[in-house]
Order: sequence, then C-alpha cells, then structure tokens
Amino acid sequence: MPVSNSSPTSHVTKHHYGLVVLWVLLTLSAATYFMSKKVVEFDPQGILALQSHQGIVAAILAEQNAREPEFSRAQRATLFHLRQDKCHCNVTSQSHIETLNTQAQALGMQIINLEITNNLKSVIPSTPATLIINNAGELAYLGPYGQGFACTEKTGVVSAVLNNLQKGFNSALVLNQAKGCYCATS
Repeated sequence: MPVSNSSPTSHVTKHHYGLVVLWVLLTLSAATYFMSKKVVEFDPQGILALQSHQGIVAAILAEQNAREPEFSRAQRATLFHLRQDKCHCNVTSQSHIETLNTQAQALGMQIINLEITNNLKSVIPSTPATLIINNAGELAYLGPYGQGFACTEKTGVVSAVLNNLQKGFNSALVLNQAKGCYCATS
C-alpha cells in the first residue's frame, strides 16, 4: 500500500497565510480604534488652569457641607474621591482607589466619596478624579487617578503625593493635562 506524503497542513497555501495576517491586522486596527476613543483629555477646556487652588477646595468643601451638614474637616488631611454614577471609567480605577484608601487610612486621613453635582461641574472637568487636602485645608492634589487606557496605579502620581504629605511636603499639584479614561462632567 503506497504511503501518501501529503499531510493535512500541506494544503495551506500562501493565500491562507495572507488571510490570517490580514485578519490579525484588521483585529488590531479595530482594537486600537476603539481603545483610542476611550482615551480622552482630562481637562480639554482648561477649566482647572483658570481657578485658584483655594476656590477649588472651597467649592468641594461647600458641596460636602451641603451634603452632610455635620461634616467637619477638623484639621485633618482628606482624600476626596470625585465621581459620577454613570461613568464607565469608574470600573477601571476601582483597584487604584482601593489601594489609595488603604494608604490614606494608614496615614490617618479622612476619606470621602463625593458625587459630582451641578454645582461642581464648573470646578471639576472630568471624573473619576481625586482631591487631596492637607491638614491646613490646602490643596495637595487635584486630578485624575492615573493616565492611559486603564488609569492604574502605575500611571498615576496620587500615591507619591500621599507619601510626600506624610513627609511634610505639599506639592499643591493640579494635574490638568492628562489623557486617559475619563467622563466629562459637562
């Protein structure tokens, strides 16, 4: 009985390889396109550059006082998580938020979750974002948790700001030129 030298893979032609390469290229192009649509500027209108640090802190504290009249800062450093309910980017920043909460708790900071209201839309351009104020009530950081598609701890500076506060240094950093997964407040 004669043995056939042809195997099932011997029928694969250059045409088949070409189709596989084309499929891979189209898939990568589509993925890149859809991911780039989710990476937007944090402050495209330059809202934060037009405001004073004291004005930003005052607006956030006034909103928190309106929400909880018994709220008192009590000369305590505070980490505010600023968010909107229907923002799809909340999911990507959740693990970063949990890490920051652990770090802030270890520093004895107060942690407050604050939903963006109409009053804050003129102050905060996008969410998710965070505001850190030091013991004296001064702005230490305002901006996104991170940058890039996932906004992870590896792409953010918030942990460094918390470490600096612990060492007595206040960077008073407003990060308005960032690109990542953000939802505009307006």
